[in-house]
Amino acid sequence: MTKLIAFVFTLFLTQTVVFAQNTNYTAAMEEAVAQIHQVESLEEVAAIANKFERITKVASEEWLPKYYLVYSQIMLAWQDLQNGKNKDADQHVRVATNTLAAAKHLAGENSELYVLEAYIYQVRIMRSPMMNGPRFSGSVDEALAKARKLDENNPRAYYLQGQQWLNMPSFMGGGKEKAVPQFEMAAQKFESYQPASELHPNWGKGQNQAAIDKLTK
Repeated sequence: MTKLIAFVFTLFLTQTVVFAQNTNYTAAMEEAVAQIHQVESLEEVAAIANKFERITKVASEEWLPKYYLVYSQIMLAWQDLQNGKNKDADQHVRVATNTLAAAKHLAGENSELYVLEAYIYQVRIMRSPMMNGPRFSGSVDEALAKARKLDENNPRAYYLQGQQWLNMPSFMGGGKEKAVPQFEMAAQKFESYQPASELHPNWGKGQNQAAIDKLTK
């Protein structure tokens, strides 16, 4: 009887600790995810990236913190390139690439992760368009094709495809005429899209609409 009571107590204590950990994880993620969608400066992105990095260390078996760490690193790399800080951008790309591999190991074949893979390739192209455009453009298209195959209703796969073709010269198969239908398809997908939870990816709608407004004036 004493052993049974001890076992029940241990089980209760274990469940209580797990529940507390899950509650803390969810609260930390909800706060960080809300912040990443409202950033206004590079400094804010860096601070939020650090939050996601800390969460990945505590919740090492969860893929979503890694997803957002990759996403934040992409944002930092993009802004560094715009400010001429190429070496800083390279470091962010390295972190994003390694973290994405770890997220894929946990989540397997996942549409959102292939979207981020394409996004990383786009940053690489921006780093040196003349050299990396021919090298990585096919990789962008391939990653986005996989993203759409895994989830044909993922609007971000169409949004990034639109961006890819918009920034690709027409003689290479890109251009406005080819890009606009992708943005419009993304807009349709965004209207009916429902993320699996508040923690799952839900970005891109505003950026996609801004692209449509700019291109269809």
